[in-house]
Amino acid sequence: MRAPAGTGCLPSDRPLHFAATSVVSHRPFTLLRKGPLATTRVVPSEGNDMRPYELMVIIDIDLDDSKAQGWIKTVTEAIGAAGGSIHGRPHWWGRTQFAYPIDHKTAGYYFVIECLAPAGSLDELERSLRIADDVVRHKLLRLPDSEAERRGMIGQSA
Repeated sequence: MRAPAGTGCLPSDRPLHFAATSVVSHRPFTLLRKGPLATTRVVPSEGNDMRPYELMVIIDIDLDDSKAQGWIKTVTEAIGAAGGSIHGRPHWWGRTQFAYPIDHKTAGYYFVIECLAPAGSLDELERSLRIADDVVRHKLLRLPDSEAERRGMIGQSA
């Protein structure tokens, strides 16, 4: 049976197999089309599950410098509790001007942490940073393997 022309649908007699990586949890998944609806199946990853990340956090300028630096300890403990490890030392940038006002503020305290953590384990940390009143912005990036190798976070691939 074929789909009507011009509908953009695949024929229903052929399953759709599509492998990708989840944007949220960075876990691989496979889409399987069964009937009119697509279902998602998580495919277990093989080998080392530790993935390289870079986390930048901007803390509210209204806090004292010592309380703002206390956030470094809070974040590193949360990464350790999630099964991750810190690569090197956290980079404290200190007070830095924003390029544009954010919430009527013109500056904030910045710090950057490089870490290795299992896939999806930093979701709780991201949630807590999102709802924290002292955190103006945060960004968690999964580093490409080539960049992680350049920084010495992971070994050379064979």
